[in-house]
Amino acid sequence: MKKILKWLSLSFFIIFIFLTILFVAVQNSFLLKKYIVPEISKSINIPISAQDISFSILSSLSFKDLEVGDDKNSKINISSFKLSYDLVNIIRHFIYKEEKIELAIKSSDLDINSINKFIESLPKASIEKEVRQQEITNNYCHGIDLSYLWLDLDLNISKLIYEQVVASDIRSNLQVKNNKVSIPYLYWKQADSRASFSADLDFINTDCKFSYLLNLKKSSFSDLLKSFGLQNTGIKKGVLNSLKINGSGKGFLAEELSKYYSGSLMIDIENAELPSSLQDFPPFNIIFLPFEIIMDLGGSITSFILPDKLVNIGSTTREALSSSGEIHLKRAEIELSASKGSVDIKKAKINTDILPTVSFDGEVSYIGDLDMTTTLHLFGIQLRIPIAGTINKPLPDIVELAPQLVKGLGLTLISPVKDLSE
Repeated sequence: MKKILKWLSLSFFIIFIFLTILFVAVQNSFLLKKYIVPEISKSINIPISAQDISFSILSSLSFKDLEVGDDKNSKINISSFKLSYDLVNIIRHFIYKEEKIELAIKSSDLDINSINKFIESLPKASIEKEVRQQEITNNYCHGIDLSYLWLDLDLNISKLIYEQVVASDIRSNLQVKNNKVSIPYLYWKQADSRASFSADLDFINTDCKFSYLLNLKKSSFSDLLKSFGLQNTGIKKGVLNSLKINGSGKGFLAEELSKYYSGSLMIDIENAELPSSLQDFPPFNIIFLPFEIIMDLGGSITSFILPDKLVNIGSTTREALSSSGEIHLKRAEIELSASKGSVDIKKAKINTDILPTVSFDGEVSYIGDLDMTTTLHLFGIQLRIPIAGTINKPLPDIVELAPQLVKGLGLTLISPVKDLSE
């Protein structure tokens, strides 16, 4: 019995010494960089290198100049990164289901594009991927159970790149508790604009209930579009005074959004130059529509003598809509609300250098059907033009315009004509 106890004691002592050596080794930057990381790299057959590695089993992991992968496929480069945690709390969380996991991530830069490319370059089973994607599509909410997780994550990233979007000075908090995911705040800089976002997602009833709020304030409109990868719009100047979007709903499939989504959008833009090349692309085609109507006005009422001021606007508009032309948008204030499958135009007032005031009202369905009216405030009269069709192919009712012009401007008849309203 004494021999057994002696051997047990010796065994525990050896294990203790081994664990102590291991504990010291993994926390030593030199050993991590020279031995442990290269061995990990060899075992998974992926090049990994890093400088100034610091690791504490109980509380943190940090490194500088991390490189994963090679130039043949795709390489992940991160200048600096630090993950802070409390290992004791994490262990207690999974054992007792009571302790909250508190994590904090701080990174100088994060290129999601390079990470995605690196993941795509790794060997994977295509069949499993297809099955997994099908499960996510068909059962994207009903299979999610986060009831076991209680998480509080703080995020601080100097620069983030995703697709064509570049954001900086990102600070956020993510909370998961009782099958609810919450982002109480997300602040970042987009171009020269400060932005904020908050959201909630509820998996309790497997319905994917969600709500969100997005705010953007004072930014160069062209720089903002460029930061979203939309520099090919041709918009070279303009100021976004404010943008506010909020919404809520249940589910993310098209039929669910049509039934349950509701939200609003408010945007205020000034001193923007809209190139004529945008007139064929929604939703800019709707903005250009009144100008196209004015440009073709001479052909709509050929039996009347048009006043010089109307002829001049027609020629100016024709020049602005030429291939190299543009329209100067002095101010645009738009307010939309969405619910039950359609978007209601609460307010859409546009001031330009050609037409002093153009406004829109009516509805646009989620699938793009139009039931709206544009009003041209011209020479002291208001010309209302109904617009039907779709957002891709709007159809203005020009017949309604001629009698309004004749009556409002008192046009002189050249020769007897039929009733223009027929």
